[in-house]
Amino acid sequence: MLRALRLILSQAGRHTELFGAHARARATHIALLVGFGLTACVFVVVLVTVALARWLGTLPALAVMAALAGAACLVVLLVMRAEQRAHAAAQRVQAREDRRVLQTALLTALPGMRRSGLLLATGAGALALTLLAGRRRCRDEDEHRS
Repeated sequence: MLRALRLILSQAGRHTELFGAHARARATHIALLVGFGLTACVFVVVLVTVALARWLGTLPALAVMAALAGAACLVVLLVMRAEQRAHAAAQRVQAREDRRVLQTALLTALPGMRRSGLLLATGAGALALTLLAGRRRCRDEDEHRS
């Protein structure tokens, strides 16, 4: 029995080492891709700026590039805000579903608890706390949204 456990642990260790080596290599490759991608983006921005400077002049070219960067920031902020709202809505839906599942489980377990008065009191108390906590969370979420 002990020998089998050692073999299983040894096998698990080899799998872990293999996975760890792959994860480290993958992380290194992704970091290199990000670094070279950012470098390429910087060169593209410089190239566009120089081309605009030749066409419009230096100051107008820099103003155009600054305006584009500012507009890109605003777009990202709007996307972030929309994602945050969608995330909050998904959390509210998940919380409601969790409460319903818990309430259903407690209601399903109540008939089995009838045999014992202590268990029934405990189950009823847990159900009441769950229902009250769910209502309180809903009110708190409504206040935060306002």
